Amino acid sequence: MFYVASAFLEGENLSYGKHSAIISAFGQYFAKNERVPKKYHRYLIEAEKLRKGADYNLDIEISCDEANQIIQQAEEMLLFAFDHL
Repeated sequence: MFYVASAFLEGENLSYGKHSAIISAFGQYFAKNERVPKKYHRYLIEAEKLRKGADYNLDIEISCDEANQIIQQAEEMLLFAFDHL
């Protein structure tokens, strides 16, 4: 999902190196003005929470259902990108 968001931003000649900056800019330039469905910004925020938890918390447990949901959201966002980039 972060690569999809980055691709949208690159299309506007915007480039960011941190996940948090990508999420913020994607929200500002695309979700806020509804150039993309706002749910894609929420998907990024939720995926980032899980990513951070997995990277920095050794006790985190991500269920198969959570993982499948993130995968489905990523596929949905990617298909949207194919149609709009």
